[in-house]
Amino acid sequence: MTLHCFGLDYQNAPMSLLEAASISGEDLLGLLREVKDSGLAREIAGLSTCNRTEFYVVTKDAARTREAIFARLEARRQAGLAKELHSHSYSHRNEAAARHLLRVAAGIESLVVGEAEILGQVRRAYESGLNAGTIGGTLNMLLSRAIGFGRRVRSETNISRGNVSVASIAHRMAREQVADLGSKTLLVIGAGETARAAARHFVDEGIGQLYILNRTAAHSEAIAEELGGRSLPLDRLESGLELADVVVCAVGAPHYIITPNGVADIIARRSERPLFLIDISIPRNVDPACSQLEGVSVCALEQLEAIASENRLQRQGEVALVAGMVEEEAREFLRSRHSGEATAMVTVLRRHVEEIRQQQIARYGADWTPEERERIERFSDSLLRSVLHDLTQNVRSLDLESEEGRQSLDLVKKLFAIPVDVLQHG
Repeated sequence: MTLHCFGLDYQNAPMSLLEAASISGEDLLGLLREVKDSGLAREIAGLSTCNRTEFYVVTKDAARTREAIFARLEARRQAGLAKELHSHSYSHRNEAAARHLLRVAAGIESLVVGEAEILGQVRRAYESGLNAGTIGGTLNMLLSRAIGFGRRVRSETNISRGNVSVASIAHRMAREQVADLGSKTLLVIGAGETARAAARHFVDEGIGQLYILNRTAAHSEAIAEELGGRSLPLDRLESGLELADVVVCAVGAPHYIITPNGVADIIARRSERPLFLIDISIPRNVDPACSQLEGVSVCALEQLEAIASENRLQRQGEVALVAGMVEEEAREFLRSRHSGEATAMVTVLRRHVEEIRQQQIARYGADWTPEERERIERFSDSLLRSVLHDLTQNVRSLDLESEEGRQSLDLVKKLFAIPVDVLQHG
């Protein structure tokens, strides 16, 4: 069984494909369970954000597992998606897979380098895998380690200095497009982590009036109360658009919730006030065609790339520092994983030999007296411990990061006829 990562991100896939591959909630849990139940993957976890969708799996057949994941994404989304995924996706194995997740958790693979949101998204991927029952020893170790590493990077380096995030870039775009932003009205649609971060950033930098609109009233009311704004129910979207000068949409609904037809009716009632729509949802929730209406501007994630590139240039030194920390952490993960594997091998080997010992005692001991059975028990136990001592010490000392060490471990399995599934669950 080998650790693999399959996925795509903003660096190698168009936004339309990232939107099509986005998966969350019950859809994600269902996919994870289906792949695990198929027997292809012993463990699987999925991470899906506005800039990436990727899966971490422990499997002995990487090609078939990857096909199964892509096929299930296609079944949930659209015909032809699996072919597109193959054309734009990446694949990492073992140390490279661990290294990739550590870089993601550290924020150096993000569109906005050093963003804080990705760490919460990795945590949710971990929780989703636990809820789906698809995480075992390897992914439990990897994901928990990545979350801890992400926290350490942000405390020990300046990779996140200046409160960088998609939300902060959205604010900068608004500031450049809308005069006297501090006196204007902001409508935030959504109440998730990204929506909350966007609302907080605008409030911290100065905004005249804040409205929060969300399907679940309790969520929008909580954010509005926290930030000194007002909450609107979902059926007041039209009213919210009429009031707002700037709209930040961070919902992730499977369809457009702001369309040209809906906005055209509102524009006539706005006394020629311009409307700036910022869509940071995946999939998109603002129809790009809205920008064709007079007085309406639309900014989507693709248009944040220029500012994000500037941010990356400013943080090159910190990125190099974090990359070095990633290498060290990835090696430590492999050492821990291999140490655990060797320990499991020793445990299963001893259990296997003990079962044989007990079988032989049961076979020949029917006529033994209690005293004879006690002597034979002590003798056979001492004999096997002595025989196994050097072998188990050698197994513990194997360098499982080398090909020779892996081959030696496989040879022990074969010589003692230890089934692979016994070792995996032992």
